[in-house]
Amino acid sequence: MYKWLGRGTIVVAALSLGASGGGGGSGGGCDMSTLFSLASPYTSIGTSTPVDVSIDSNWGAGHNTVGDTLTFTASATGGTPPYTYFWSFDGAGWTTGSSSYSVTVSTDGYHTIDVVARDATGQDSDAVGIGNLYIESADGATDTAGITSGGSSTSGGSTNDNAGTSSSDCPSPQGTFPGSTWGDLTLVVSGSNNGGTSPVNGTYTYRHGVVSGTLDWTQQKIAGTWTEYYDDGTLAGTGEFEWTFSGDYKWFSGWWKWSSSSAPVGNWGGSRSTCN
Repeated sequence: MYKWLGRGTIVVAALSLGASGGGGGSGGGCDMSTLFSLASPYTSIGTSTPVDVSIDSNWGAGHNTVGDTLTFTASATGGTPPYTYFWSFDGAGWTTGSSSYSVTVSTDGYHTIDVVARDATGQDSDAVGIGNLYIESADGATDTAGITSGGSSTSGGSTNDNAGTSSSDCPSPQGTFPGSTWGDLTLVVSGSNNGGTSPVNGTYTYRHGVVSGTLDWTQQKIAGTWTEYYDDGTLAGTGEFEWTFSGDYKWFSGWWKWSSSSAPVGNWGGSRSTCN
């Protein structure tokens, strides 16, 4: 009897006994007669590759509040297509579905989403997810009038016009945004509002990420580069980003892309309830 312990192939030698139990000579001992393989229940011998899955979302494309519908899109590679996807929102069990999944959020606070892809042979990917999906209560949301998901103004004035700001507004994007798409994002701005530009540096949780860019005070935008590192300090990836901030500097939305990408590949957003 053989017990399956993981991925791979078991090679078994089938032996035949001779007519007598004596050693050596005709009709005695054990002779190897053949070799055969037992395939993994999750792979096909010589043809299967591990299943990988990635996830993207419309979260951060605007200021998300209770009642908003979040849409997530997964993309699987490897293994043997077609794929089935399993989704879990806030850890409340798994739902079988397609590569697209939507949920209407009924509570404020931080939320999570996870997805697993399964190929036609039954091989599963590792679970991949997004954490720190911050949703504000509908009655406590920051006023986002004049801001669209693309970051342009609809108020008739300049982009993110500061007219009508109050004492509760933040003077700059400096501080921590705990609801960032890629974990806690902390920014440091060199200088105050000079009507021009100022350097910005920062860090975020995911893969020891760091950002470096330039703040355009008039447009209330930061554009620059991001870099991520594995735990051992080796480079994990690098790319570019652009964020547009609300008039009170309490939330932002924008895009990110790999250095090798010609166009944005995902959203990046976050918010905070107080200046810090």
